[in-house]
Amino acid sequence: MASREGEIPAYWVVGGSVGHHATKAVTVILAGALALGVFMIVPRPHIILSDGRFTQSQCELSTLRRVVTATFTLTNTGQVDGFADVHLNVDGTSASMNAFGVPASASIAGELTSPLAACEHHTYSLRICFPHSGRGGYC
Repeated sequence: MASREGEIPAYWVVGGSVGHHATKAVTVILAGALALGVFMIVPRPHIILSDGRFTQSQCELSTLRRVVTATFTLTNTGQVDGFADVHLNVDGTSASMNAFGVPASASIAGELTSPLAACEHHTYSLRICFPHSGRGGYC
């Protein structure tokens, strides 16, 4: 098949017209912007853990055990009620966990306890997780 000078052979053309591709690009951009706008407008909870304190009981000499207690505050600065799981970690491992419901624009006090298998020194920490956040959950 011969072509004239300045003409592009038909078999070199792939896909639709430039206008078609531009319309597709604009559609994709608008859909993304709409999804982002809906995500930003939908009210969500925003729960913060603070004021964590740890106390431990005296060592029970007959069993060589003690109990650790963690107290804390959960504050929801969001516009809707929310839920959070709080873990009491002993030596880096979750030893106790409870789910807490926190009303919108409110604070609640929380407490977790865990028995310890030995009276030796341990490290304690608290971790907050959001298992039902709509984003697959995260800690």
